[in-house]
Amino acid sequence: MKQIEVNDIIVSSGGWECTDATFFKVIKIMNEFLTIRQLESKVVSFEPFPGTTGSGTKVPTDTFFNEKLIRRKIIYSKYNNEPYIVIQKSYYLSAHKWDGTPQQFDFRNI
Repeated sequence: MKQIEVNDIIVSSGGWECTDATFFKVIKIMNEFLTIRQLESKVVSFEPFPGTTGSGTKVPTDTFFNEKLIRRKIIYSKYNNEPYIVIQKSYYLSAHKWDGTPQQFDFRNI
């Protein structure tokens, strides 16, 4: 079973019409709660499509996106017992431990 530890990076990926990956660094773990802070990311590959759309991959940087700290309860999946957190309930966004691989994104400007 994967464990989440301080300084680990976790990733959330999702979206409605477009998909984006958001990275967070674990700052603190207390009882069943993580305190995380969003990281900036950099594009490692990109392929534009006609118009204003494109897709690619990105990875986190060592720079924090902002000063905001986020505190979330650790949940364990009933399917594989892996830890994750819910980032935003209304959009069903969750985050799990990042495996180190570049994460997919795509976008479309309407």
